[in-house]
Amino acid sequence: MSNSVRGCAGTLCRTVVAACATQCRIADVRVRRLPCTPLESGVDDADRAKWQAMSARSGMLARMPLPTRSLRRTAAGAGAIGALLVAAAPAAAQSPVTQTYTSTTPTSFTVPTGVTSLTVQAIGGSGGNAIGPGGAVVASGGQGRVVNATIPVTPGEVLWIVVGAPGANATQPFGGGGGGGASDIRTCQPGTASCANGAESLQTRLVVAGGGGGAGGSAAGGDGGDADNPGDDGVGIPGSGGNAGATNGGGQGGGGSSNPGETGTLGAGGAGGQEILLGQTTPPSGGGAGGTNGGGNGGGTNGTFSGGGGGGAGWYGGGGGAGSAPGDTGGGGGGGGGASYVTPSATNVSMSWTSNQPSITITYTPATPPPPAPPHPPILASVSPSSGSTAGGTVVTLTGSYFAQQRTIYFGGIAAPRFSILGFSTIQVVTPPYPTAGTVPVRVEGPNGVSATAPGAQFTYVAPPPTPTPTPTPTPTPAPPAPSTSTVCRVPNVLGETLSQARAALRSRHCALGAVSGAGRSTRKRRVVVHRQSIPPGTHLLPGDQVQLEMRAVPRRRR
Repeated sequence: MSNSVRGCAGTLCRTVVAACATQCRIADVRVRRLPCTPLESGVDDADRAKWQAMSARSGMLARMPLPTRSLRRTAAGAGAIGALLVAAAPAAAQSPVTQTYTSTTPTSFTVPTGVTSLTVQAIGGSGGNAIGPGGAVVASGGQGRVVNATIPVTPGEVLWIVVGAPGANATQPFGGGGGGGASDIRTCQPGTASCANGAESLQTRLVVAGGGGGAGGSAAGGDGGDADNPGDDGVGIPGSGGNAGATNGGGQGGGGSSNPGETGTLGAGGAGGQEILLGQTTPPSGGGAGGTNGGGNGGGTNGTFSGGGGGGAGWYGGGGGAGSAPGDTGGGGGGGGGASYVTPSATNVSMSWTSNQPSITITYTPATPPPPAPPHPPILASVSPSSGSTAGGTVVTLTGSYFAQQRTIYFGGIAAPRFSILGFSTIQVVTPPYPTAGTVPVRVEGPNGVSATAPGAQFTYVAPPPTPTPTPTPTPTPAPPAPSTSTVCRVPNVLGETLSQARAALRSRHCALGAVSGAGRSTRKRRVVVHRQSIPPGTHLLPGDQVQLEMRAVPRRRR
């Protein structure tokens, strides 16, 4: 059985964990306390399913061996398993993370570690509508902008998310609709008087989705302009629509009457022109308010003349539409849409329009964590005892460090047939036979390299004394054989035995009983017997090794 692969055959033992009580045997080499999982190749689906079900029920990771068909019972197969022990699994690809913001309250976003770009979508608010008697929509506000882009960022950088709101509808007939609010991402907190390089917070924006302009008042009012577009003129002898905002200035307010709309400013749209009633010099509220990040309010009036629509907010806001005045027969002009903007360093930029709820969506892929550092090569410091017979069989203790995952120990180029890893710094090994007497180097090899050896890491093979020529003597009367005094454990077969029978059999072979798991006590209807043993029958163990048993209950046979 010296070339067999036993105990954890067909499993991948990943690391040494002192808390795990499992044993693995690879090419008759004992390696203690190795948690194991099934190999991805060489194990069929039925065996894998059986292993997983057993693990789930009992919590045992490797007590249930999985036979492998690709790794035959050879020392070469064991070497293949050893090579797999440090094969680092590739880092799993990270799934994208998406966060959507809809609240108009400014919110901070900190760029995660390792992230250097964000894919963003910003949606500006649409303009408010004008209403007629009975509340029906008679003129429509403009649509907000949809801006998609990928922007470069710095890990740890703090960005501010500002989501606009739709412009409010007119509150009464002849009133103008409010301008839609802009949605943007900026590098400075809103309201801050001075940011980096002395800039005002509105000047630190990376992405801006402009809002739509509000509709002009009355059924003859002009529709509000979509973001980045001017508002429509009113019908008849109209108030003209406001101009669209631009990236270098606000949109001009609509003219053509005595009640022009206001010009947009940085970040805000202009208010629409208010209507003036006959005999009055001060207009009541009738024009829609210009859009900000919160959206403009709709204008209201009880008069018979129309207010203009408010301009949409943006990088610069759109102009407000003009309102009507005494002698005018047309409706109010629609407000101009706010200007959209994307930082020049952005890529994958695209734009469209929508009347959907304003929002900002950020998507990024978390950085893949770096692979774990490779294991440290072993260091061999001393060999004790440092001499033994060329016939082999001397039990030697190796002292050093980084022994956790080693798989082969050589004495002068000949691999030791058996060894036990007792911890991080100690290995117990049985010397192999050597053809000649002399001093040879000892080295430890594993998947993480060859050991660095100290001057004392040597072993001296000594030839046994010659066998003397026997002198002929009379044949004596045979004496009865003396009782054996050997204390070497040769594992018996205890499968199907009760725990007391198994304990007695192990004791008679000088074997130590380890952990016992499985069913409880026998009853009148069932009998608890050994279902599995961790060490195969016939195996010789070193002192201190233990045989672990797994019990199960079977029905008693009727007599």
